[in-house]
Amino acid sequence: MAKKKTSRLLSSLISALVIFALVLLFYGENIPNAVREFKASYIFSKALSATVTDGEIFLHVIDVGQGDAILVQSSDGCILIDTGTNDSENDLIAHLRACGVKVVDYLICSHAHSDHIGGADAVFDNFEVKTVLIPYIDESNPDIGSMLFSMADAKPRIIHPARGDTFSLGDITVTALTPIGNSDDYNDMSLVMKLSFGDTSFLFTGDISENVEHELLSTYPNGELDCDFLKIAHHGSNTSTCTEFINALTPTVASVSCGRNNDFGHPRHEVLKRLSDGGCESIYRTDEMGSVILRCDGDEITLAAMREADGDAGREYK
Repeated sequence: MAKKKTSRLLSSLISALVIFALVLLFYGENIPNAVREFKASYIFSKALSATVTDGEIFLHVIDVGQGDAILVQSSDGCILIDTGTNDSENDLIAHLRACGVKVVDYLICSHAHSDHIGGADAVFDNFEVKTVLIPYIDESNPDIGSMLFSMADAKPRIIHPARGDTFSLGDITVTALTPIGNSDDYNDMSLVMKLSFGDTSFLFTGDISENVEHELLSTYPNGELDCDFLKIAHHGSNTSTCTEFINALTPTVASVSCGRNNDFGHPRHEVLKRLSDGGCESIYRTDEMGSVILRCDGDEITLAAMREADGDAGREYK
């Protein structure tokens, strides 16, 4: 009997060694990458489904290709800033559902371009949306047809924010910094919103150009635009994020939403260099890192997880 057990054990050991040898043969030096990718995926999944507790917020920079979508979650509800493209709406909805979103307290549509509001109709169709913040737009704009149709059925409260208007969600305060005048350019009419939580602040810039950045600098006194987190305007285009703007804001964390290998060369090297030269310590890019989840406790902003394995994948959530 003992000999049979020893024989079976030896056979199992040999089988395991054969399997290990085959894995080495086929994957070889890629094994560390596979392990790192598995760990990143596990950590991301845990952070995605983590319960947001009092005294913290999660900020999800969602990978929607060459578009923008950012979710801010707190224990009091959530704010969705832009909805990506029509092609990425299924990914957006899947991400929101994985986060446990059922109600969107504020949907902020920065401006009427399809890479920012393309998934809005899907959001209205899948979730209860209480309030929509959106600039005045020409309803004949073809980019907004499906959004208007779904929004009419959903019947949310619709607000066209004036400069200085504030909105609250628990301990979060959102302030509209624009519009500052009129423009025929939808990008330059983007809502620029500043979110404050504890001692931290976040600036969301839509697709504004350097011209509007200078208008903001002229309108607001020194220190009023200061922020810890900056959503880089226009996917990292060189037409935005000028040196003067960065120096006034002094962000330590920034995010760039853009598609992998996009045709525009976003984010531009010049923009990344200006951010680095301006003291920005962490720049999170959806084209390289996929979706990124940041955590803020009101004092500091830290990486919770990222979709793609890239160095420090984030912290593990129990």
